[in-house]
Amino acid sequence: MNLTRAIVLFLAASMSVTCAGGSTGGVEYPANEQSFDAGALPSITDFISDAKSGDGTIHAQLISGAPPISRNPAPALTIAAGGFTIAGGSKIAGLNAGSSTFSRVLLKVNGATDYYELTGLPGASYNTIVFTIPQNARPSFTAGVAVSAGSTDPIGPYVPIGVSLTPVGLGDVQVSLAWDAPSDIDLHLVLPDGTGVPGTSEIYYGATVDTASQGKLDLDSNAACNIDGKNNENITFQGGTPPRGQYIVRVDNWNACGQTRINYVVTVNVKGQATQTFVGVFTDPGDRGGSGSGVPILPPASTSTFTY
Repeated sequence: MNLTRAIVLFLAASMSVTCAGGSTGGVEYPANEQSFDAGALPSITDFISDAKSGDGTIHAQLISGAPPISRNPAPALTIAAGGFTIAGGSKIAGLNAGSSTFSRVLLKVNGATDYYELTGLPGASYNTIVFTIPQNARPSFTAGVAVSAGSTDPIGPYVPIGVSLTPVGLGDVQVSLAWDAPSDIDLHLVLPDGTGVPGTSEIYYGATVDTASQGKLDLDSNAACNIDGKNNENITFQGGTPPRGQYIVRVDNWNACGQTRINYVVTVNVKGQATQTFVGVFTDPGDRGGSGSGVPILPPASTSTFTY
């Protein structure tokens, strides 16, 4: 595949779910009125480790206890969240409320306690969210998303999202890329040299395996606009030995394939460190880049690197 951009759920290959149903009680019931014993259930964090707004500016709050029950037919919601879903990766979901507007999102997992709440989103009929799957997540589960106009307004019905994880390599260092449009964007990872600083070894579509470390690109997608619907790439050192030092992650828009906007998220897993996610947008037609191409991710320290 042609991939070159720089940084850092299997919902159907292209998934859209609509829910306009729900009872008409008109009341959002508090969490403690859920019908199951939350203490006997796993936490949502066993399935989804984090969630935030699509632009990365608003992080979801993890709320303890059972998620609220919806008794309202609106706001009705359609969700678009295509592509593969992988353990250790993230998913972009577009939420469309039609003629309604919303600024609050609830995210739950069926059969789990606790839930995520995002508030303060732009009051609009369409917003995107990003959620992250831990490396040790269960292979399949059903998530649910509901929205409300404001932070104290009743939520609409939960829209179910069936998740089946596509197997990929994990390991002490795992970097993945997911995006939301049928286009060819590429993940690049520059490895540290013997002194621990970024060197000349780069894993990407043109060099899918680093022989010394056994790092490899084990999932590639949409090469040269041959759309496969995976919308995901993954670099892993599982079975190998990641070199110690600083890594550079880049994401390259190789070819937009006619798309005018591509939202992407990079997820970085490093053993012993908190998972990091970085979001970005491409609006250009693409550069057909190779080695060294792409936009570097910018961690909080603005170093464009992560360290193992």
